[in-house]
Amino acid sequence: MVYHLTVLSGTDEGKSFRIDGESLIGRSPAARVVLKDESVAWEHAVVREDGGKLVLQNLSAAGTKVKGRRVADSVTLGNNDEIQLSDSVKLVVDQRLGGGGLSAEVMLLVVLVLLGLGLGAMFLLKDPEQVETVRGEHNWRQAYSHLDSRMEEWHEKGWFPSEGLKLFRLAWRIDQADNAFLAAQHWDTMRRALHSIPVEFETTNGAKTFSQVASPGTKSLDILMGFNRQAGATDFAATSDEVFADALVWFARIRGNIARSQIGEEDSGL
Repeated sequence: MVYHLTVLSGTDEGKSFRIDGESLIGRSPAARVVLKDESVAWEHAVVREDGGKLVLQNLSAAGTKVKGRRVADSVTLGNNDEIQLSDSVKLVVDQRLGGGGLSAEVMLLVVLVLLGLGLGAMFLLKDPEQVETVRGEHNWRQAYSHLDSRMEEWHEKGWFPSEGLKLFRLAWRIDQADNAFLAAQHWDTMRRALHSIPVEFETTNGAKTFSQVASPGTKSLDILMGFNRQAGATDFAATSDEVFADALVWFARIRGNIARSQIGEEDSGL
C-alpha cells in the first residue's frame, strides 16, 4: 500500500502528496508536504511509516487534530482519517494500491486497452497525428491544477458560478480519496452542471454552454496534461478559454468513467 495526503481545504486545496519514509508537513521548503497557508506552522507535524502503518507526530504549539481529537504526541492514522492542522487547513489520508510501479489508475487503463474494450480505447487512443499516451497520476494532477486556476479566473470575471467551482473541487477530492461510487456520482453532477452553465467567451462553434464546447477528441485535455502541445500552447496563461472549456468537459467525463469502471458500471451518457 502507498500512502498519500490530500489537502481538503485551505490555500493548497486539491493537492496530493505521496508519503515516503519520514515526511515533514509544514511551510518549510524542506518539508515533503509543503503547504502555503499562513495558519500552518513552519514545521507543523511529521508522518512516518512504522510497521506498515502510518504514524503522525505533532510538532506545532498550535496543535494538530486527527478525527476531531487533539494529538498529544503521536497517533496511528487509518485510511480516510481527517487531519486538521488549523481552522482552515485539513488533510485526508489516502491509502492506495501499488508501490514503485504504475499507479492503480494507470494499471486499470492499460488493462482496458489490452482487453480491447471500446471505452478504454476511446480514452487512450488519439487521432493519427498524435502519439498514444497513458495518462498517469501526475498528468491528471497537472491538468486539475491548470483547470482550477482558469476556472478561478472565470469566476472572478463573473463567467463561472462559485457553485460550479466548488463542485469541481469536491468531485476531485472525493475522487482522490478513492471512493469510486461517490466520485462517479459527483462527476456526473459536474457534467450535468456543464450542460447548463453558459459560455461567456467566444467559441469557434458558437457554443452556448460548456458541454457544447466539447470537441470529438481529447486533444485539449492532453495539452493541459503535457501531451502533444501545440505551438504557442506551452504558455498555459495564453491558452484560449475554449481549449480550457473543452478540456474541462473531457476531464469530468473521463474521471467519472474511470470511477464508474471501478464499480462495474458503464458511461452514464450525460
